[in-house]
Amino acid sequence: MLKKILLIVGTFYLLFYPPIFGVHSLRVMSVISIAYLLIRFPGARNYFNINKLSKVYITWIVITIWIALVILINGTSWGSLNSYVYWLVSVIPASLMIGNEIRRDGGNIYQIIDLTLSAGFLQGVCSVLAFFIPTIKNFFLSQMVSAEIIDLSHYGYYVNMRLYGFANGLTYAMPVLQAFLAMIAIYLAINKSMKYLCFVPFTLFSAVINARTSLVVIG
Repeated sequence: MLKKILLIVGTFYLLFYPPIFGVHSLRVMSVISIAYLLIRFPGARNYFNINKLSKVYITWIVITIWIALVILINGTSWGSLNSYVYWLVSVIPASLMIGNEIRRDGGNIYQIIDLTLSAGFLQGVCSVLAFFIPTIKNFFLSQMVSAEIIDLSHYGYYVNMRLYGFANGLTYAMPVLQAFLAMIAIYLAINKSMKYLCFVPFTLFSAVINARTSLVVIG
């Protein structure tokens, strides 16, 4: 049970990357996942396709070098390189860590989907709490501001109308993902088990209250 909770929390931070005690969660996930892979990789290598994994890393390294050269030549901000670096040192290692733990337990694609939907459900709970309890919303925002994940000055009056949840990309990426997860839950409820309907209200709520773009995804 503890392992399942840890996997859900880890997936939550991987998908939504809110701060952990004022620190960007992807930095924390980088340290944890790389340490895990260094310790576990000798026994876990049978679960990985090394050739495909190598190609993924080489591709991202080439893209990162290319973007760095473009930035250097044009003299633009190095901030645009962040997402590529995060993929190399955090997103891919964290995905491998979570995937390996699922495979070790004999998991399949449905367990990965359940894990992802559970993370979306957790985000939905955060959105509901933030919507109905302003103190919680202010706490989430203060944490994200201190970790420099968001700048409230960019949102203007939207601060009081949206930003309900605990995630990066509260007005676009998070609600789009939540809308997508809600549609997956509805599909699985129709075709596999009605239990998946439990995920729908929370994921839909957090999607719709934060961005109208989510309605396009739902449509």
